[in-house]
Amino acid sequence: MLGSLAALVVLYLAVVLAGIGTVGTQILINVFIASRYPTRIRATAIGTALAVGRLGGILGPLDGGILLSVQLPMQALFYTFAGHVPDLRGIRRADDGQVLRR
Repeated sequence: MLGSLAALVVLYLAVVLAGIGTVGTQILINVFIASRYPTRIRATAIGTALAVGRLGGILGPLDGGILLSVQLPMQALFYTFAGHVPDLRGIRRADDGQVLRR
């Protein structure tokens, strides 16, 4: 389907880079939480962040599979995934004034 060996190599390279970025991001989130949250709730904060990350790792491909099965145009798929970003910003704003201040 890809048409050439070069395209397959580029695809594999993109998958490797995405995997490296995902693992690195989770490590950075743990470091950020450890430096920002008080000791008494640090373990809960890290556990919650990891749980949300795992949930996203499960629901993201499920959501993508459902959207691909509907056979929407590529532009509609992009806007559907981009629509999730404001939801995450709302969650972040809801938490800003509560725990992160020392």
